[in-house]
Amino acid sequence: MAIITTQPDSLQIPATEQNSDQPVYVCSKVIPEHPFTNSEASWLETANDGIANIVREVIARTDSTNTVIETGLLTFAALASEDLVNEVCLTVTNGESREAATKAIENFLNATNVIAEQIQLLNAGTTWLFRFRVSQQTL
Repeated sequence: MAIITTQPDSLQIPATEQNSDQPVYVCSKVIPEHPFTNSEASWLETANDGIANIVREVIARTDSTNTVIETGLLTFAALASEDLVNEVCLTVTNGESREAATKAIENFLNATNVIAEQIQLLNAGTTWLFRFRVSQQTL
């Protein structure tokens, strides 16, 4: 797991505080002042600016072959604009219907200028889980 942050000392999350069997990389230009409680967590200095460049750097330095990134709207759009996204999973909670959930997803994809093909849809009550293959980002 890689966590990209500008403030590594403010991370008070299980990934840095609880021991794990897998490595956790805290990626930042800023050196953490205190060691992480998790013995598998370590600082990975990033030299680049811009989220897309940082993600490329972290992938290259950790020899990652399959990368999963949890992000928000702006970061997703930045990564998609650099052709760094080939699939996206989106969740709609409190969706009144399939149509309402689909409309929310369409709004998200339109806001990020992404063209994607739905490849999976799961439903549990009012929660809708969509999976898309990203075909391109429009200009």
